[in-house]
Amino acid sequence: MKKITARSFQKNLHGQTIIEIILSIGIATLVITSLVILGSVSLRTALSSARRAEASKLAVSGLEAMRFYRDQRGFSNLAEGCYQIEADGQITSVSCPTEETGWVNINLSGGSTATEMVFGRKIEISEYGSSAEEQAKMRLITSTVRWTESGGSLVGGVESQKSVVMSSVLSSWE
Repeated sequence: MKKITARSFQKNLHGQTIIEIILSIGIATLVITSLVILGSVSLRTALSSARRAEASKLAVSGLEAMRFYRDQRGFSNLAEGCYQIEADGQITSVSCPTEETGWVNINLSGGSTATEMVFGRKIEISEYGSSAEEQAKMRLITSTVRWTESGGSLVGGVESQKSVVMSSVLSSWE
């Protein structure tokens, strides 16, 4: 039987210590990498939520502007077509934008170009109702806001088009 001495026992411990250090470094690296990825995903999700909230506000403001326009100018002035809100608050009729061009851009800046966001808005009025009588008294207002958002993946971000669409029916209450 082999006798275990203090010296041979210390040699065995020394080998185990190196393995333990390597395993500890590997586990620490995995934990730190996971935390960095979690933080990145959380930040991207928070930014996306903030952009969607801002787009929702812009869509609602488009609906409210058309409601104000109806109240000030009368229901008969709500002609079918597309409209935009000018910088001075005036509402003007424009040709309806296509999917690629003609959207009214709204630049929002958080104080730096890094947080600047450009939204496009389209406000469209169409007939609403199943009969001619209903169509003469109601209009469907649709406010669409869109923006481009980067995917931000670790390999390479892919940009995607996001949008918020809100609708409301306005009637002739005069």
